[in-house]
Amino acid sequence: ILDIDIEGFKQVRPVYPDLYSIFVMTPPGEFERRLRERQTDETEISRRLKSAQAEIAFANQYNELLINDEVERATGVIVDRIDQLFHA
Repeated sequence: ILDIDIEGFKQVRPVYPDLYSIFVMTPPGEFERRLRERQTDETEISRRLKSAQAEIAFANQYNELLINDEVERATGVIVDRIDQLFHA
């Protein structure tokens, strides 16, 4: 089990083509809301949103997209997937 960003995924996928991958993301608008809540400056918000958009555009390369709208639910989905993959 690896917790890696897109650049790491791009390196690992060719080596392990059968790996099962889950792209975890915040609900739409949540990332920007969190940045603004932390009083991140506008230049940094713009840079990070642009980076996030590029990552989201790559999400279709993953086996599954998981919206982390509730930590308990998202964790449950990941645990269920691990159970399915390793105990099938």
